[in-house]
Amino acid sequence: MIRFSRLLATLLLLSTLSPAASADPRQRHIILTDYTTLTADIVPGLGTRFIFPFVLDKQDRDIPFTLVITNPAVFVSHRDPGRNSFVVTTPENLRSGHYYGFLYVTVAGYEISIELRTTSDRAHDASDVIFELSRKPRENLIQQAVARRTRDLETTYRQRLAEVDHRIDERAIARIGTLALHPPKYRRIEEEERRNLKDGDDVVLYVNKSLSFGPYTVIAFDVHNGSYDHGLTVKDAKLFSLDARTAALTPIDAADMLPDRIAPRADGRGTVTVVGADLNPANRLRLQVLTDKTGLEAQW
Repeated sequence: MIRFSRLLATLLLLSTLSPAASADPRQRHIILTDYTTLTADIVPGLGTRFIFPFVLDKQDRDIPFTLVITNPAVFVSHRDPGRNSFVVTTPENLRSGHYYGFLYVTVAGYEISIELRTTSDRAHDASDVIFELSRKPRENLIQQAVARRTRDLETTYRQRLAEVDHRIDERAIARIGTLALHPPKYRRIEEEERRNLKDGDDVVLYVNKSLSFGPYTVIAFDVHNGSYDHGLTVKDAKLFSLDARTAALTPIDAADMLPDRIAPRADGRGTVTVVGADLNPANRLRLQVLTDKTGLEAQW
């Protein structure tokens, strides 16, 4: 008799614990296919969350996320922007009986049809339905995300580059205004170097003058092509500062404008423009010009 009483007490204790155990959240894992179907039992007042392996975006440029739910008087969906999940609930005070509805979801190329059913049996509901991808679709999704990120970065880069170009144009216009307000200061240079080439041709670099417009100094030079038969191309022009004490050469940041290809027995004019603050009046200047035949330099 005593043993029977203890057994009855144990059974009563287990019966009181079983509802608490059934209240633990339960998950269902579903592998997504092109067309996925399932049934979801919803307990009134609790609801079920549907979780996806990607963000549900109605503004997606490829395949926007759409959701249609039938029997909206019983089944209600809720989704926060930028999330990868939504929740379906039913009213807690729902009248007794069984209610049905359908949930249709389109996202990332997947068509999902879910039969919704109300139930009071906690043994059949789930707190979360987690949709998963198989290996190949998951790799494709990663590649698509990388491609989309690359496109976004390229778009941002082009926009910023256009903004930079616009600012450069504005600064160039402002500099034109600065030049117009400052009459140029003229300086005669008249430095020349002639190079006689092995084929009998000669090339001459002649630096004739510099013009200072406010903070800017423009150094003009001419290159003479002494050939009777071949054209000449000026490839580069660089300006250096020659230290008066150590004779060390220091390159000066300058903008060059090179002449077009110089025809035989013709001259081409170029310029080197530098901010006057970069010029030390105690030092000498050296201009180096590189052509497709030889290099030349002038110093003053």
